[in-house]
Amino acid sequence: MFFNSSFRNHLFIILFSLSFFSKSISQIDPSQLLKERFLGAYYQGLYPNVNQSLVSLDDIQTNSNQIERMNFYKISTALRLNEISAEKMIDNFEFDYPESYFLKTVYSDVANYYFQNEKYSYAYKWFLKTDQSQISRQLLPKYYFNKGYTFFLKKKYEEAKKLFESVKNNPEYESDSHYYLGYISYQLEDYEEASNSFTRVTKKNQQEDLSYFQVEMNFKLGRFEKAIELGLKELTKTDRNLFSQISKIVGESYFNLGKYKESIKYLESYNGESDNWTNMDYYQLGYAYYSSKDYSNAIENFNKIIGQKNELSQNAYYYLAECYLNKEQKIASLNAYKSAFEIDFNTEISKNSLLNYARLSYEIGNPYDKVPNILMYYLSKYPGSEEENEITKLLIDSYTKSGNYDSAFNILNSGSYKDEDLLQKVTFLKGVELFNSGSYEKAYDFFDKSINYPNDKRIIARSYFWKAQSAYELNKFSESIESFLKFQELNSDAFFEESLLFHYHLAYSYFKSEEYDQAISNFNEIVDRKNLFSDNIVNDSYLRIGDSNFLLTNYFPAIDFYDKSILVNPNNFEYASFQKAMSYGYLDKDKEKIKTLGQLISQNPNSYLADDSLYELGNYFSSIGDYDKAIINYDILIEDHKNSKLYARTKLNKGLALYNLGKVKLSDSILRNLVIELKNNPISMQALKTLKEIAVDLDNVIEFTNWIRSFDFQTFSDNELEKTTFEAAESYFLKGEMKKAERAIKSYFERHPNGRFFLAANFYLAEIYFFEKQWDLALKSYLDIIDLSLNDYTEQALVRSTQILLNENKLKESTKLLKKLEQIASYPKNKKYAQFNLIRTHFHSSEFEEAIAMADKVLAFDNIETKVKWDARYFLAKSFLSKKDTLNAKNVFMTLEKSPIDSIAAEAYYFKAQLKHNEDAFIESNEVISIISEKFNDQPFWAAKSLLLMAKNFYEQDDIFQATYILNSLLNNFVQFPSIISEAKAYLIIIEKNQDI
Repeated sequence: MFFNSSFRNHLFIILFSLSFFSKSISQIDPSQLLKERFLGAYYQGLYPNVNQSLVSLDDIQTNSNQIERMNFYKISTALRLNEISAEKMIDNFEFDYPESYFLKTVYSDVANYYFQNEKYSYAYKWFLKTDQSQISRQLLPKYYFNKGYTFFLKKKYEEAKKLFESVKNNPEYESDSHYYLGYISYQLEDYEEASNSFTRVTKKNQQEDLSYFQVEMNFKLGRFEKAIELGLKELTKTDRNLFSQISKIVGESYFNLGKYKESIKYLESYNGESDNWTNMDYYQLGYAYYSSKDYSNAIENFNKIIGQKNELSQNAYYYLAECYLNKEQKIASLNAYKSAFEIDFNTEISKNSLLNYARLSYEIGNPYDKVPNILMYYLSKYPGSEEENEITKLLIDSYTKSGNYDSAFNILNSGSYKDEDLLQKVTFLKGVELFNSGSYEKAYDFFDKSINYPNDKRIIARSYFWKAQSAYELNKFSESIESFLKFQELNSDAFFEESLLFHYHLAYSYFKSEEYDQAISNFNEIVDRKNLFSDNIVNDSYLRIGDSNFLLTNYFPAIDFYDKSILVNPNNFEYASFQKAMSYGYLDKDKEKIKTLGQLISQNPNSYLADDSLYELGNYFSSIGDYDKAIINYDILIEDHKNSKLYARTKLNKGLALYNLGKVKLSDSILRNLVIELKNNPISMQALKTLKEIAVDLDNVIEFTNWIRSFDFQTFSDNELEKTTFEAAESYFLKGEMKKAERAIKSYFERHPNGRFFLAANFYLAEIYFFEKQWDLALKSYLDIIDLSLNDYTEQALVRSTQILLNENKLKESTKLLKKLEQIASYPKNKKYAQFNLIRTHFHSSEFEEAIAMADKVLAFDNIETKVKWDARYFLAKSFLSKKDTLNAKNVFMTLEKSPIDSIAAEAYYFKAQLKHNEDAFIESNEVISIISEKFNDQPFWAAKSLLLMAKNFYEQDDIFQATYILNSLLNNFVQFPSIISEAKAYLIIIEKNQDI
């Protein structure tokens, strides 16, 4: 208790004892001793002894007043002993003595007794029975205070408050009353009143007890500076329990004043309720760290309260996102913003979170959804917002970045958003896209539209350049030249990426227009600055200058430039050497021609021009009558180049040379074999004419005629009719009237099943089936051509048949034909086609060594198409990887990161991210994954694979939230990839199990 008062003897007891002992001692009788013993025990509080004495006195009390007093003492003693019968005794006493004086004070007497002995529950019980009107005025202050205190302990604050109010100005009870009045007001959250009461407490020990309340009440009243002042004083002297509470108050006070850095120390010193922190505790400390730019500690605290769906968690997610963003962990920031706007308790935070989520998605890409979808979602959810123009511009840019120009056009042409600069840019880029896809006419139109927007002179200039390129591809060479010259005019004061190769492309337009002098002039612009260009461009320019001079019959300059080409690229000398030899021929420098052709053959017997060189040498020697040397060259060609398109003609020419040498029988034998070998080939008809002359010379016409008939050759008289029939069918085919052509060709076969136009007719029929997508019929016709000896249609038939087989994934059959095509192809393009597809078939047949060898061969070409080059590198990397040759795979994949083919580049970056993960470089791995998310948003497979890897990276960094969040997002957004989903589920189970351990 906070006071030291004691009970005094009640007035009625004193009066009673005085009257009881009024007789002189001399008159004491034996009963007097019992009465003295009873009173002594009563006043000493020995109530059990009092009961014994009262029992002995019962028999000797005769006076009614004495009996009344004795009965009252019995009641008083029973009440003090808390006997059950006490209340019944009072009822009986009241019945027997309704006017008794003792009844007025009995309840207050007992209540005060229990109060004095700190048995406040008993005191409370009896105070409830008291009648205030029966209490004397001088005892009322004590009565009010004691009763008020028992009510206070029972938390009957309103009743207690009234009683304390009655004595708050009494000097004896003033400090105590204000102390309890202040506490009651504090409990009733009337902090102003509590503070007023506490200021009137004067007892030192009570003032010390009030220190904590003063700190807390100032805090709750919003007097944060005062709370801090008082709290800091208390922290130097308070016990551990209050230290935690006061630290919390001081910390929150600093927090509420915006002094976040100062708050951290005190917020951290708080132990929590029952040693447990609430979510709000973590949030405040997290926010204090965030505001102090200590983002790592802020993240640690915010991460402890997320996962729920309430306003506090939404705030935590938002500031968690801000922390990650400030630490450049943009993917983690993206995830947190997404969580913040999805909770949607605070509409302002939801809007800002979605806004930042959209902006960040635009900046780094989004692994869960296409960026345009997110931007569109913001615009639909918050129409007319202040950020509408900003997000619309990002949306158009996003469409533009991803090549979705049509969607960008829809917005720009809708009227809701006007930006002619952007419209011009998108029009230009759409044109470039169409050009790259081979849609040259459409590209041409878009470049025209871009030119008609007068906004950006740079784009206008570039549009002229690409319009010129489109016109070139459409064989509109005059228009191409005109647009190139317009580009040159606009490019006078600026430098564009197209400027460097401007003269090269213009030169080609002049070359195709047969304006060779202009072509030479512009190709010279390249070779005069050859240090700026690749060797391939310089070499090609020298060749075209040589060709232009060749076509202008300027053979000496032609030879000079062919020589320069060889110096630039000695390994690619064949074409230049061959053209150089032909130039010597036109200059009648036969020795130089023979020497040059001979060097070409000796330096590279397997050159693609070796057969042409041998053929030219043979023909030259035949032309000068040196048939023996001619036959030597023809024989080399026939022996070493059986797949050459010149093979049949060379045999024919050899037969003619032998005939001219007078070796008629040998000539007859060779030519007859040629006719049998090339039955129904136009060359065989030329051979037959020579054989006819030989038959005449040998006087062997009848035998010759019988020989012709035995092989079912057509007679010469049938030729014109057959030719007319075939030419009618061919005319339909060339005009694109395929149905008529098909009927005519079939009619031709009915009349001339083994006609001399059999090959051409069969090829045309195969082409008709091919374009009608009758694959089986087309393949059969192509294979019929391929099964014959080498002819003019073998090469194209091999190309078509392999296309059909590859589309049907018939690897074994296609590989066989591709190998044959590679051997016999006279066109470099077809040879490259065969070799590239051999890479594919070898790879898919798990023949990785063969795939690697063929890829190396393809990549060694100088002028390789862009797609072929990147695809070859891709299969090379995959083959190395399949052989577990990680080092070589890594080198090739590094190159593939620059591929213009998104699927290839995305996989290359994924390979890099996986390597970083394997090396425990988890942060670097996630940085690579961020690039995938930013650059390759249209590659959902690699987005899903990357998310799974990113989750593993975060888990290895003990960031369980990010790992589980990403895995759950993956499960929700990429159900189209069941194998990845299955792996994600399995990994999520592993994380959950490890969390339970």
